[in-house]
Amino acid sequence: MSLALLTLHAALAAPPQPGGACIFAGATLRNHTGGLVTCQRFAGRQVALYFAGEWCPLCRRFTPALRQFHSKYADAVDIVFVSSDSSAEDAAQHFEHGQGEWVALDWADPLSAKLKRQHRIWSGREVMQFGLNRRSGVPAVVVVDSAGGEVAFMAAERDGASALKSYRSDWRRWPVELADEL
Repeated sequence: MSLALLTLHAALAAPPQPGGACIFAGATLRNHTGGLVTCQRFAGRQVALYFAGEWCPLCRRFTPALRQFHSKYADAVDIVFVSSDSSAEDAAQHFEHGQGEWVALDWADPLSAKLKRQHRIWSGREVMQFGLNRRSGVPAVVVVDSAGGEVAFMAAERDGASALKSYRSDWRRWPVELADEL
């Protein structure tokens, strides 16, 4: 194996380290009961961002597969819903009725736009806001480290549910202790 591949493998499989920043510090995350979620929920786990919109037929087909995936890996993986819905009300209804047992980033939270730009994932309806230079529309899943860096990309818009087959349990987990609380 080349040095570059060994280095990449070591980075992906690195065990959780104590003390780390949290990309969600200061953001508003909620669970299905409406309760606020802190960064500590993600400690020692893998975290995946799920970009989707209720109006999107591909998203409606993909979400049940993601729910099944999450139920299988619920002990190791947390999912954060990043909405591409048209309004806060639409996003709240989408999360309440269509999503799995994961958490949602508040629709109006500035981190939502930041994550879309950083990972270059947004819906066709958001092109006027974000431009044409995207790598994927919705649905899409991005596994991130605690600082928001990309660990893996799952091209659900292109590959549908089969995108989830690329999941690896040895992908990097978040630190066991997170320095920044919400």
